[in-house]
Parts: sequence; structure tokens; C-alpha cells
Amino acid sequence: MNFFGGLAKSVSALVVSLFAVGIVGTDSVPTASFTMYPDGNPVVGQTVQFTDTSTGGPTSWTWDFGDGQGSSQQNPAHTFGGTGTFQVTLTASNASGPSQTVQPVVVSAIDTLQLNNKGGHPFIIRLTATNQHNNDVQGAGQAIPQSDLFGYFSFPSLTNNPSNPEVFVKILDGRPINGQYWVFYGHLTDLIYDLSVTEVATGFVKNYHKDAGAQAHGDADTTGFSAAPSPTPTPTSSQTRTVYVGGSADYFVDPQSGNNTSTIHVGDTVNWVWVGNIHSTTSGTCTSGGYYGYDTCTPDSNWDSGLQSGSASFSHVFTTAGTFPYYCQKHMSMMTGRVIVQP
Repeated sequence: MNFFGGLAKSVSALVVSLFAVGIVGTDSVPTASFTMYPDGNPVVGQTVQFTDTSTGGPTSWTWDFGDGQGSSQQNPAHTFGGTGTFQVTLTASNASGPSQTVQPVVVSAIDTLQLNNKGGHPFIIRLTATNQHNNDVQGAGQAIPQSDLFGYFSFPSLTNNPSNPEVFVKILDGRPINGQYWVFYGHLTDLIYDLSVTEVATGFVKNYHKDAGAQAHGDADTTGFSAAPSPTPTPTSSQTRTVYVGGSADYFVDPQSGNNTSTIHVGDTVNWVWVGNIHSTTSGTCTSGGYYGYDTCTPDSNWDSGLQSGSASFSHVFTTAGTFPYYCQKHMSMMTGRVIVQP
């Protein structure tokens, strides 16, 4: 018998056994990765659940949410307090060292559903509902994203229920079939609503309208947007639209439309003119609290006149297409308006 040969074999077998039971390890630096829900573009105030999917046996996790906040939990939840693009960083570590990965999170205003960001061709969707059962009171939809391609709207200012799904929207890339992006929408409401879909790359806007009553529960536009559609021509010179604030009643009134909605073009100016009482024009949305003074109003920093009275005036130039809701700081959901900006 070869003693040394037998010893070598015995040592080799022992080492293999130690590896097998984990006494001797083969730790390597982990590969950091994570997913999030909603998997796409949350709105301000929506809770985002982050889930660690790192491989390689990490034992500690450091999260940087890009807004000055962080966490050491493996699977943290986080709420973003403002709009913008935040670079979320996960550092996953073990005894062999750290690994890092970064993903952008695009946080939109609470009235804005932004879809297909990860697809590289984003769309902005906004909605305004009208309650024909209550003096045609209008309210902006609250966006509740579910994924990068799908989300829905609630009508909290009209129903007092911010979590109740009312209108569903999906954007699909149908270019392999007909060269278009497709818009699908459906609803669970008999209220009137107007859906505005803006292609970010071009500013091209399409509007979809539902009349009052229980009608077909949705529609599809499979010729919605091409990769590079021709936007509606912008007027050669900018215009100024006057909107009266207050007067004989606490309303915003656009003389051209006869109501609180102004439809203009990119580059145009809205000039609000006070005709009595104390009011403001403040960009943002309000959710009715059911009683006067119990509303929740969320400004979005696009513009704010502050409280004014008498013969005051305030102007704002609109440089991007979309639908922009606003309200009076004093009368909140009882006094709202919107500006629809076309290319």
C-alpha cells in the first residue's frame, strides 16, 4: 500500500466534505439586483415596494432612494414626496465584498399616469371627470400606476374614494404589427370623462371622450401614435387667453368656452383676471373632504398666484402640451379649473 498516496486521497476527500457542509466556503461577491412594485412610474405619495433579487448570498443591504432617504432592510417600502427622476441604488454585500445596481424611478404628479418609460417611448395620461348627477362638477382623476404599461384612475374629488378604480388605461407597442403605439381604455363608471394622452417625444396629443351613462365599457385606438407622428400645427404666433376669477359666483370662467376649461396651444398664455372677492389660481388638484374646508389640495408648483382680490391679474405661459388642473386656495374643490394645452 502506498501510504502517501492514500493520505493524499484522504485529505482530498476531507476537503470535499468540508466544502459540502459549508465549513470551508466559496463565498464570492454577490450580484445586486432588485424589482419594484409598481413596476414603472409611481405617483407622489404612492408606496413603492422594493424587492431584493440579488444572487450570490448577500447578508446586508444598503438602499439609497435618490431623494435623501435610505434603508438597510432587505425588502423596503418607500414613498416619494415629490416629482422627478430618482436614481435608486442597492448595494448588496457579504463577507467577500459589495455589489451595486442602479435603476431610475420616475415619479409623476398625482394626476398623471406615465406609461412605457421602460419601453423608451413614454406617454403621459391625464383625466378629467364630470359628474352629471351633481351640477356637472368636474374633478381631475387620481392616477394609480400598476406597471410600466398599465394603470387606472380614481375620482376622489367626485366620489371621496381615492382607491376606487374607475378608468383603466394600457399602452402597447404595436409597431411590429402596424407601426403604431396602441391605446386601450375601459371604465366602471357612468360619469362623463375626458382622457388626454400625450406622446412625450413629440408633444402629440389625442383626446378620448366618454359621454354620460352606461355605454360600451371601453375602446381601443390601434392607430394611436406612430413612432414619429406629425403633431397638430402650432399657431404661428402665441395667443393670450383671459380667464375671469370670481365675479357674481366663485368660479373660473373662460369666456370662449363658457366654463372653467381653457383649450390653448403650446406657447400661449393664460391671463387670470380677478373680478371680485379673494381667490387664487394654484396649479394642482383637490380631493373633496365632503365638507367645506375639509378638502385635501396638492399643489404641483407649475404656478401659484397666491391669494388676490379686486382687479388683480396673473399670467402663466404654457410651454408643454398636456392637461393642467388648478384650484383656488380659499374655495379648494368648490372652485377648480383646467387648461388643456395642445401642440
